[in-house]
Amino acid sequence: MKNAAQLLFLFVHLAFVENIEKSANFQTVVTQANYTQNHKVTLDFNTEHILIYQSTSTINPHNVYVWSDQTFFEHPVFVVIRQQKSITSWQIPMSLERRAGGILEFASTSRILCHNKMDVIAQLPRNERNLSSENFHEEISIAVATSSKLPTSVIIRVDEFEHFFVEELKTYRVGAAASHPRYFYYKFPDPSHENYSSSVVLELTSKDTTCMVVSIQNASCPVEDSLKGIAFKGMFQTVQSKGGVIVKERDYPNGFFIVIIVHGDDSGCNQVSSTIPKASRGISTIYNYTTIVSFQIKPTLSHSSYYIAAFSTLIGLLIIYVVFILSTWGFYKYANLWRKNGGTAPEDITLEGMVPTPRGKL
Repeated sequence: MKNAAQLLFLFVHLAFVENIEKSANFQTVVTQANYTQNHKVTLDFNTEHILIYQSTSTINPHNVYVWSDQTFFEHPVFVVIRQQKSITSWQIPMSLERRAGGILEFASTSRILCHNKMDVIAQLPRNERNLSSENFHEEISIAVATSSKLPTSVIIRVDEFEHFFVEELKTYRVGAAASHPRYFYYKFPDPSHENYSSSVVLELTSKDTTCMVVSIQNASCPVEDSLKGIAFKGMFQTVQSKGGVIVKERDYPNGFFIVIIVHGDDSGCNQVSSTIPKASRGISTIYNYTTIVSFQIKPTLSHSSYYIAAFSTLIGLLIIYVVFILSTWGFYKYANLWRKNGGTAPEDITLEGMVPTPRGKL
């Protein structure tokens, strides 16, 4: 019993000493980072990196890319992004469970950050978005850390997402993947606008059969851009090659987000087959599982336009009916008049009597 107590004390003592050594060797490397520039950092369980970006006043949100060229990870790398009002986090490799079983791991990831002033932006009329204002002030810092004892390298890049605002009757093409969700913002125009309609149709097409989900969400932070939580916010539809969603202004008076998320396989669209080859099922690393999506927002007919179209169709049918009645009446009127004047039906014309009489030989 005494020996067991001594061994337990020795184990606790060694663990305490090891933690002290770790704390003594642990360091945080702070870097002043630049937008649109790749920053490669190497870290382990003793090193944490923090990238601080200069504050901006742009109305567009930022897209954060974090990826690694490594194919083996002893432990995942944790990414934590701090903004004034929110914290966004995920890990590399990004794990995605398949409904058919197994796990997909993605070493390349990206997320579009919800703008710190999205509540202010959603209240602005569309014609005032280009006005530069300090009200759009935003600060971003990114921390990456791991518990791996092996050196692990990741690359970080932050870009301004310039195609965030979309308008009706324009076609947009976007690349999306399971580890690269995308979302956009649409706001209904003023009633005086030539393209105004109280409801719109969002049409999506893809040249391949990759299974994806399109979600319509209220224009407020946070944005739900994961497959696990997308069913709990707004409305969504599963799309494989073509889909459409009708959105009404009364449901989203401040506009809405169009969120596009790609499945790791097509189990969400087809329970039988899978776009992942059988040899790759289980734990695998996917670097370029991407689909190209084209979408367009089209205004629907307003109530007045609908009534005008219906009334015009009714008038057209009525005119055809009147013309038919008048034509029928005129035909019978002419036939009766012709009979009263002693007209008879024309005789049949035959070839009898018209055949020439054969002559003798000359």
